[in-house]
Amino acid sequence: MIEYIEKGIGLHEAIAAAGYRLGEIDGVWVAWRQTAEGWLSDAEAEAAVQAIIDAYVPVEPVPELVTRRQLRKALAMAGMLDAVDAYVQSMDPVDRVDWDEAVEYERHHPLMEQGIAALGITPEQADDLWRLAATL
Repeated sequence: MIEYIEKGIGLHEAIAAAGYRLGEIDGVWVAWRQTAEGWLSDAEAEAAVQAIIDAYVPVEPVPELVTRRQLRKALAMAGMLDAVDAYVQSMDPVDRVDWDEAVEYERHHPLMEQGIAALGITPEQADDLWRLAATL
């Protein structure tokens, strides 16, 4: 029997990415694995899914919006503020107004995605910056 404890966003995706499924039937958690014949529930599937559940460390969600102050503080803490300021000065004047006058920054705004790529920041690093900024 699987001992399932909800551990946040992403657990079911991690189970599915490993090729398993997890579901509740009559109050009991059951695991399935895909075989040539279809989906099979057995001890192997249960052990594998239990191992995924036990080892899973949830990832904090990425906030979609942070304030200007929050992002600038996070950039300063990451040692990126000067590079971002230099990039902003090189932007098209219309885009620079959008950046300079924004009260909040959207993580997936096209202008933000363009700057992230231009500065060589990975999407994962950008997500971490947004998570940090949301705490400030």
